[in-house]
Amino acid sequence: MGHNYGGEPRLVMASGSSGWIAGIILGLFVLAAALVILVFATEEEPLWPAMIVALSIGGTAVFIWLILPSRYEIYDDRLVIAFKLWRWNIGLDSIELVREADSWQSYAYIGIRFSTKPSEAIELRRVGSNLFRRPNLIISPDDRSIFLPELNTVLARYRRQHSTQV
Repeated sequence: MGHNYGGEPRLVMASGSSGWIAGIILGLFVLAAALVILVFATEEEPLWPAMIVALSIGGTAVFIWLILPSRYEIYDDRLVIAFKLWRWNIGLDSIELVREADSWQSYAYIGIRFSTKPSEAIELRRVGSNLFRRPNLIISPDDRSIFLPELNTVLARYRRQHSTQV
């Protein structure tokens, strides 16, 4: 099926609990800076090991910030997971099922878990799923009670429109 990458989104929703994650990332940067300052102030140890540890902590924080979604967008023909530097377009023709996920699936699931708020987790089962090419997903928009019905409505409309065009 083709995708129309134009148009306006039907719904845009922030990723769930992104506020506390930002706090953790900021805390990692503060920890790294405090480590370097402490070693520099005491002058008992060489500075380079502290710099390596600080860069490792900072690099980890940046990596976490980059790979967690910032928002989800529902269009008439696709779901978009928007990250800080890129967007992942998931065609509705590749989605088999969308439903509420159990909170434990945010921690253990065969697929990719982008869930940052387990109480709002949603499972996306993909047609012909494959862990590397077309993985099943666990996502957590800020408000599942709004996001899930809208996505299911758009998915049903998409299937009706494209089942008659065969």
